[in-house]
Amino acid sequence: MTKNTKLRLKNDLKNEKKSIELIKKNLKKMKFRTQQEIIDFLENNNIHISQGSVSTYLNENNIHKNEDGYYEDVNARSREYLVNELLLKSHAKIFEPKIYGVDLNQDNSVNNLYFIFIKLDLGYENFLYEVLSDYLPKEFSYLVGHGCIQIFINTKKNINVLYNKLNNIKEM
Repeated sequence: MTKNTKLRLKNDLKNEKKSIELIKKNLKKMKFRTQQEIIDFLENNNIHISQGSVSTYLNENNIHKNEDGYYEDVNARSREYLVNELLLKSHAKIFEPKIYGVDLNQDNSVNNLYFIFIKLDLGYENFLYEVLSDYLPKEFSYLVGHGCIQIFINTKKNINVLYNKLNNIKEM
């Protein structure tokens, strides 16, 4: 394998990862009906890709058209149904986010730590947490045990996004 071939393969992998990430992030917002719409969207984001590659990426990542004719992430939909079922079966109550603690830095700036408390029937907490982990940001902490899940996140925006997402799933 030549150096140029290795470089091209590395760039193709990088483009594939970026493409899938961007497509998944925008599936609900953009409501793509055709692969050409996806290609145009990616090109507007400086990712140039062939229709064949888009087709392959969609199939490999389980992104297919739904009954309304829009592309959707089938795995994400299945995960949402599973979370919904677990929240309902466990009689989960999701409490509003609260401030857990305040950290005053040397420069007098304040870092708050926020948390969500989820109370549920005993025995569901570990499994529910494992399924919920897909919805958590990169930086978080948690406590799980005895019918409770506490999730700690250091930004108000991320804790509110999680809280709203969980309530939206529960109301499906």
